[in-house]
Amino acid sequence: RQGTGGQGAGVIDLAYSAGGSTAVSVGDDNRVVVWSPALGKPVTVLTGPLGQVQNTAIVAGGTTLYTASLDGVMLAWDLTGNHRFGHRTQLSRALPCCEPVAPRTPPLAVSPDGSQFAVSLGPSTIGVFSSRSLRRRELFTIRPADDVITALSWSPDGSELAVAGRGGNVQLWSVTGEPRLIRPLVGLRSLTGLPEAIQSIAFSPDGTTVAASDDNETLSVHQTAALPLASLAMWQAGTGAPVGPVRELGAGNGPGGSDVLAFSPDGKLLAVSLLHGGVLVLDTATGQIRRRLIDPGDDIISVAFAPDGTLATGTLAGAVDLWNPTSGQRLAPPLLAASAPIAGIAFDPTGRRFATSGYGDGTVKLWFTATLQQEGPDLSTDPNSTAAVAFTPGGDSLIAGDGLGGAFTWPASVRAWEQRSCAVAARNLTRREWSQFVPELPYATVCS
Repeated sequence: RQGTGGQGAGVIDLAYSAGGSTAVSVGDDNRVVVWSPALGKPVTVLTGPLGQVQNTAIVAGGTTLYTASLDGVMLAWDLTGNHRFGHRTQLSRALPCCEPVAPRTPPLAVSPDGSQFAVSLGPSTIGVFSSRSLRRRELFTIRPADDVITALSWSPDGSELAVAGRGGNVQLWSVTGEPRLIRPLVGLRSLTGLPEAIQSIAFSPDGTTVAASDDNETLSVHQTAALPLASLAMWQAGTGAPVGPVRELGAGNGPGGSDVLAFSPDGKLLAVSLLHGGVLVLDTATGQIRRRLIDPGDDIISVAFAPDGTLATGTLAGAVDLWNPTSGQRLAPPLLAASAPIAGIAFDPTGRRFATSGYGDGTVKLWFTATLQQEGPDLSTDPNSTAAVAFTPGGDSLIAGDGLGGAFTWPASVRAWEQRSCAVAARNLTRREWSQFVPELPYATVCS
């Protein structure tokens, strides 16, 4: 007896395909999970208007699953992946890292034109993939060998990729033509001789500056818990010269904190979360502290700026807050976005929507910024995985890369959703279906 969802969830129905190559379970947590019996692992979690599912059946050949729910809705699900919403591919095996100072999200960087993205494929190895086809375009290896890559950032002009890993290893690589090392950026390092890892790295919007933060493990003293130390460094991208001294960000007050960073759209501010809670907002020209944002009782583990300069923070308790980073004013009540920590946040180019990923829950969610209402159902990555998320600069696609080596793209525009729905259904919704699934909008025919 194995639950399909959280701890304590039980299976209420189970179906096998005729050849036994696929199994589907329904939990009392209302999750429908597709399994590989050979591997003993979940393949995907079905999302959509499932209602309270009671029965499942797989047709001969194992290509289609039928679910029946208490509200009288029967749905047919394609198990081949040919009609999947969005695209998925397995880029690599699960990524190793450097506990206990590993970043919560895997490294992911999208090119400025949105045509490609970079991810880690294993120790010291980076792959560059097409955003449209998910096919690999480049593969290169950094030194030292077997260094775990923990953070990536693409330069605004598209010519360089910032790569960071353990032991303060930060490098700039040219990605125009065959990838080649331009220069290392020196300054962050292990302060105690114990494991250390870069947590976050970013180019300034004008591409002149690179900033990175790290975590350093420490020793426990007199039976007290070892608290990590955090540091922040900045460099001139063109020369590798440091921009001021390394800034100590202090120690954590437990294992939950994180120090991740983001530049404001105008490049004048740098927001850095602190291990002991809150966010430090720095003036990038002077290095002075402009504001400390405090969220009492909850650690901030993800940050992102909207195009209008609003700062979003994600917390360990699964909440998202929107701030004016200059005044320190909270702009809306906290949004409880997940039951898991908010590992990643990304805004689309308009700022009208943002995406969140949950730590270890295998989900990505879309939200309307103005209303803080969820848009559509949860989007699934690999079960029980943590994903980094990013919109393409045009806003047409949402990209996610998870720590189990999976890559996912979903159409992110309404027109793209309409086209995909029409291609799958080959017809418009009936008025009855529309009133059931899209009750908040007036009826319309969207398929030609």
